[in-house]
Amino acid sequence: MSALATRAHIHNLNQHYLCPLAQIGDTAKEMETWVEAANSGNQQLQPVYVKNEKGKRVLLAEGYVFERTLQAKIAPREAFDTEPEQTIEWTEQVFVARSESYRKSQLNGLEGRLQRATTKLLALTPPPARGKHQIQAEAELVNAATAILKAHHVEGLLTYTFERQEKRETKYIGRGPGNPERPTRGCLRSLPHTRCHPTGSRHCHTSANAWLARLCQRRPCRATQFETSLANLSR
Repeated sequence: MSALATRAHIHNLNQHYLCPLAQIGDTAKEMETWVEAANSGNQQLQPVYVKNEKGKRVLLAEGYVFERTLQAKIAPREAFDTEPEQTIEWTEQVFVARSESYRKSQLNGLEGRLQRATTKLLALTPPPARGKHQIQAEAELVNAATAILKAHHVEGLLTYTFERQEKRETKYIGRGPGNPERPTRGCLRSLPHTRCHPTGSRHCHTSANAWLARLCQRRPCRATQFETSLANLSR
């Protein structure tokens, strides 16, 4: 229903529409600009509250509304009409809203992926123990870490560093059991160690992905309130 031709037809019939705006074509690119305007503070967000099943007032969504002018060509209303197609112009409202429940769901999912990725990164350089394998080559460590971040979709949201911890050990020279009179030599053992650092941008990343409702409406004679429109759509 959100196709431009459909909205033009509805307008030409002097009717109104309220529908999700499909995020395809130019809308997908425009959506990035609309979300950035909200996240950067250039657009003031209006909260929308509803009552849940317990009668408690809870946040449904928040967002903003703006108007834009559209043009489209339409065919004659009647099949036998010989008049050429005409170009019409109208103004519609676009509601850009972020669902609070979806935002929380996205954040919880992201935190889980960050935790799983951190566990796997730390497992690349486990403490020395029987049956524990440590990757020694730095290039191999970097390749393995990059694959982990990509698999859990947390690239840019979790950073890591590899440090080498040096441990001085004393070993007996030659074979056989050790004794106080046996010569020894000192050696330095280098062990890799991983440190993980979540970045602060993960909340911004979640916020950017939580914008769900993209609504368009032909403006009637009396402006429809943003809160009423979103509340009605959620029912």
